[in-house]
Amino acid sequence: MLAETTRVAVLECNDWPAVAAQHELRSRGKEYGAVAVLHAQRVVARTSEAARNGVLVGMRRREAQAACPQLHIAPSNPERDRLMFEPVVQSVAQLVPLVEVSTPGIIVLATRGPSRYVGGDTALAQRLHAMVERVLVGMGNASVASFGVGVADGRLAAHVAARHAATIGGWHVVDVGASQQCLSQLPVAVLADFAEIDRSVVSLLQRLGIAHLADIAAVQLSVLTGRFGPVG
Repeated sequence: MLAETTRVAVLECNDWPAVAAQHELRSRGKEYGAVAVLHAQRVVARTSEAARNGVLVGMRRREAQAACPQLHIAPSNPERDRLMFEPVVQSVAQLVPLVEVSTPGIIVLATRGPSRYVGGDTALAQRLHAMVERVLVGMGNASVASFGVGVADGRLAAHVAARHAATIGGWHVVDVGASQQCLSQLPVAVLADFAEIDRSVVSLLQRLGIAHLADIAAVQLSVLTGRFGPVG
């Protein structure tokens, strides 16, 4: 595991399960532009075409089909997602041998050595983005996979930067020492999205009037540990 103080890069392919499902369908000669992956009857991932037609993550099956009548529904298949993501991992590993795949679609790595090798964090982000784009083009997924690379101090800031970069299809590098300021005004909901904090804890924070990450920093540590325990 990477320490929080480490300069971190995160590569994130949004909605990877849907991208993997679409690629699997294409390999069988079935072409669908709008694809959504469901788990427990709710959308957990969708292709960019499905998103453009109003399909949202969290929608129930009927809601998604009503928004996009031509939507193809694919079942959740973690093994498929992992196998389809392996070419991306192998490509990145050619430049950075030590990477962590937290889940198919997301790669985390420490930047210190690689950034020195390629000429800095921005050069590394650009290089990683180009490498992944080449793989996706080869898979025929370049037009449907929204992905980005984020670099920042620590995992949380790097994840947020990568998610932002994915919305523009590029990379985003947060300057050294600037991550805390960038994170401070974000809503506490990002803790559930990027830091694996249970949503019930996030909901409790919101009910206590703690709306932004900066609000947490303003609370005394003894108060937080007394309410949530030493781990929280």
